[in-house]
Amino acid sequence: MAHRRHGLRRGRRGRAAGPISSAAGTEPGPAAVRDDSLTIPTGGRLHYQCQGAGSPAVILEAGGAGAGSFSSTFTDPLAAVTTVCTYDRLGLGSSSSPPNRVRALDDMCEVQDELIAGLGLPAPYVLMGQSLGGNIVIWCAARHTR
Repeated sequence: MAHRRHGLRRGRRGRAAGPISSAAGTEPGPAAVRDDSLTIPTGGRLHYQCQGAGSPAVILEAGGAGAGSFSSTFTDPLAAVTTVCTYDRLGLGSSSSPPNRVRALDDMCEVQDELIAGLGLPAPYVLMGQSLGGNIVIWCAARHTR
């Protein structure tokens, strides 16, 4: 009996083109990633990545470096069951510079609220942070007691 490896077949230029079928059927590949940016009302552009579908959406807040880079080893299992989004905080990664003033956690939470609204993510959603991102999401969640 012929055996084919599970995984993604490669299209032009080595990009993933879709799942490889196996003798037992087709194994689902990772969810497509929406990689884009949006302009927020308080000023600036946020770079974000979202993948998967479903609710509640999971918004991942990165650690100290602030760039929304989480490994696909971490995001793919989440995206298999729901929507998962990461983003670069203002001034980091591919997002624009922050306003030229002192910024506090409330400012970061305002930006996070604008991201959620701009992406049209319905409540409820899950805020998940790593390192400094954990402190940010605790502060942001405390602002929304309902």
